[in-house]
Amino acid sequence: MSIKAGPRSISNGLVFEIDAGNYRSYIGSGITVNALVGDIGGTLVNGVGFGISNTGSFYFDGTNDHILYNTLDIVKWQNWTQMTMEIIFKLDSYLGNSGNRQYLFDARDNGGTNGAYALFYDNFGASSGLKLFHNSTGTNYEQFTIVSSITLGSINHYQVSFDKNTSSNNIQHYINGVNVFNRSTTINSATSNSGRVWFGRYGGGNYLWNGNIYNFKFYNRILTQQEILQNYNATKGRYGL
Repeated sequence: MSIKAGPRSISNGLVFEIDAGNYRSYIGSGITVNALVGDIGGTLVNGVGFGISNTGSFYFDGTNDHILYNTLDIVKWQNWTQMTMEIIFKLDSYLGNSGNRQYLFDARDNGGTNGAYALFYDNFGASSGLKLFHNSTGTNYEQFTIVSSITLGSINHYQVSFDKNTSSNNIQHYINGVNVFNRSTTINSATSNSGRVWFGRYGGGNYLWNGNIYNFKFYNRILTQQEILQNYNATKGRYGL
């Protein structure tokens, strides 16, 4: 048996993780995905595929596939003043659907007006790019472009940190271990854990993802830049980055 050397992903503060390439998270068949951390099961809806490349990934065909979690417990936005979210993904094609958006991740309470945040790709002319959407104060929402384009068919390692303790550069974005964008904004909290989380779809039922999701992590604290880079280095061999 060989021994794997190299850096390990950060576990301190990790409160939720799913990984298509880990048998304890997904066995390669069926409709249930288990959390490696967090002990909450999700459901693969409408035939989400499983691919063996890069050890394993969930594949979304852009038609109706998505993964559903019937609770916001996996991302307890209102319980913490800090968080870091990490997702490894690939986009295969621009679908040109209504609004030209494809949602990678969407979390919101049942009312849809508090605690909502989402990551999506917008292929709409001059405003295209990978974007983060969140509500700032009350029912005021904002979205902003992280990078103006991503390469189709290429794997991306994305991380974002939120800090409600400060108003200066309190949202920081990293792609493949590199800090690409920071923003200062007011960040609101969800009113309760009552809500849902979707992977590969907008919560309203449209804007479907066409591509892969490999891994998702959620921390209840800010990872340092050194830790951000450590997480990237820990898995870049798997993804050929």
